[in-house]
Amino acid sequence: MNKFIDFHTHNISEHTSIYMSPTPAHDSYFFYGIHPWDIQKEFIEENFKLATIQKHFLGIGEIGLDKLKPNYQLQLELFEKQINFAVKNKVSLITIHNIKANDDIIRVLKKYHYQGKLLIHDFNQSIDNYNQFNRLWDTYISTGIRYINNEKIRHTFNQAPISKVLLETDDQQDLDIMGIYEQFSEEYGINIEQLSAQMTQNFTDLINFNKR
Repeated sequence: MNKFIDFHTHNISEHTSIYMSPTPAHDSYFFYGIHPWDIQKEFIEENFKLATIQKHFLGIGEIGLDKLKPNYQLQLELFEKQINFAVKNKVSLITIHNIKANDDIIRVLKKYHYQGKLLIHDFNQSIDNYNQFNRLWDTYISTGIRYINNEKIRHTFNQAPISKVLLETDDQQDLDIMGIYEQFSEEYGINIEQLSAQMTQNFTDLINFNKR
C-alpha cells in the first residue's frame, strides 16, 4: 500500500503525517518550535531540549517571520533565539514560515552560521526566490491548498526539482492530502504511485540527514 506523506499538518490523518507540535513530545514524527504568530509564548530552552531527545523529533519548526503580522521586532527576537538554539544543539533541519521576510531570515541564518537543511513551508514565491535560499542551504519547499488554487504557485513548483518538494494539508480541516497528490500528479505529469514513492524518498532523505 502506498504511503501518502502529509509533511505539515495540524490534523490527525489515516495517511503518514508529520505534526507541528505544541508540546515537546509526540507519538508521531514532529517538529517543535514557536510560530511567529505566537510571540506571546516564552522561549524555554529546557522545553526545546526535551523535544530534541524524543524518538520522533525531526527538527525545529515551524518558526520564522511574517511582515504582515504585528510585533515584528518581537518575532525577530524569538526567531533568533530558536536559530541560536538549533545551531548550539546541532539540530540540522528547520521548518520556516516566511512572509515577505527573505532578507531577515537569510541574515539571521548567516549570523548564527546555520549549516543544516531548510524546509520553507507553504512556499508562495518565485523559483528565483527558491534558488536564493537553495544556493546557501539545501532547501526543500512544501505546498498544499495554494498549489490547487494559485496558478503562479503551480508554475513555481512545476519548475522546482521534484526531489526538493513535499506536500501538506497544514491546518485545512476539510482538505484530504490525496487531493493535493492528485492535483500535483496531473500538473507535474507523474503518476500517483511514482509521486508517492518520490515524496517518501524526499522525506527519508530529510530524516537520514537529521540523525545525530
